[in-house]
Amino acid sequence: MKTAGASAAIAGATERASAHAGLPDEVVRRWYDRMGVADPHGDHLARRIDRVGTAGIAEHAPTMHISEPPGSGARDPDGFSGEFAELSYWRQLSVIGVFAALRTPCTTERTAAHARTDSAPFALICTQITPGDGIIGLDGHDHSYRHPADLLVLDSTVPYRQITHTVADPVGIWVPAELLGSEYGQGRPVIDPVQSSPLARAAGAFIVTLAVHAAVRGADVDVETELAVVDLVRGLAGRPTRATHRPADNGVIVREAALTLIERHFRDPSFSADDIAEALHMSRRNLYRRLAEVGTSPAAMIAEYRTQRARQLLCSDRPPMIEHIAKSAGFSSPATLRRHFHARFGVSPDRFRRDEAAMAQARHPESLQADTRQAVAGSRR
Repeated sequence: MKTAGASAAIAGATERASAHAGLPDEVVRRWYDRMGVADPHGDHLARRIDRVGTAGIAEHAPTMHISEPPGSGARDPDGFSGEFAELSYWRQLSVIGVFAALRTPCTTERTAAHARTDSAPFALICTQITPGDGIIGLDGHDHSYRHPADLLVLDSTVPYRQITHTVADPVGIWVPAELLGSEYGQGRPVIDPVQSSPLARAAGAFIVTLAVHAAVRGADVDVETELAVVDLVRGLAGRPTRATHRPADNGVIVREAALTLIERHFRDPSFSADDIAEALHMSRRNLYRRLAEVGTSPAAMIAEYRTQRARQLLCSDRPPMIEHIAKSAGFSSPATLRRHFHARFGVSPDRFRRDEAAMAQARHPESLQADTRQAVAGSRR
């Protein structure tokens, strides 16, 4: 696990980012928190890239042109190179690629010349974790979008222009065009670049979970999961999937989308299977059926996430009172926490805390923290 030195790495990266005029320290810090950089899920190292100023813009030149967003006012005859900054993680998996980035406001343009030099066409599918909007100019039309509700689908062989006026944190995947059907990679739009359907929202939730866990935290990803993403993208265009089923009926996809919702809302004691079904535009019965296909249920997933959160708090150097742990982990009462905790770990939270305190005296605190992170990460795979 890549836990050793993680805090120092974050601190160092944040210190470097402080020199990026367009990325304030607090914005960078919150981004690292969202990405969970100090909570790795596997041993696969993702590639980390920082691009800054003129040199950073030049690194993008082979694939796209970057300039200042219109209406922001020229501050430099050569554009806004002194302001541009981008932090990113990316990783090539067996079939697809994944990425997560933080970027200053800008205009990115993929020209016809860029598209002609693309020897390996691909589709870029991305969304954004924090709220933000922008414009995609493609095929003579401007398409407005609003993240995280909308999903962007772009063909690398089709020229486009994207404008963002605020700091953006895009997260997404790229898929070889040959896996999506003969229509992709031909220099013509296959579907609208902005997708806003319920399926697109579910796809966005799935893609965020996959990209952050794999690109940033190095989680293991099996080929079946990668191909499930390919099925999902094909489904957005109404194309048959390789298994001739609707992507919304794929248990893996529904599980990952449900997990994303649980990660966001588990602290709310009233959050339940009904909320997941409503957010994914599914019936409660269909939600349970899809998750049963992958050996779980909405209630089990919520309970597991909350109990692991409680366990993590109990393993901290100074564990809070049980009442505070219950509230922080999303349980409606300490009694509910005790019942679920005992069912999961075979001991009460109080006994677990005493045992952990005794063992902590015999080992280094950093080892305790690493063990806790590993357990939490494993429960979310």
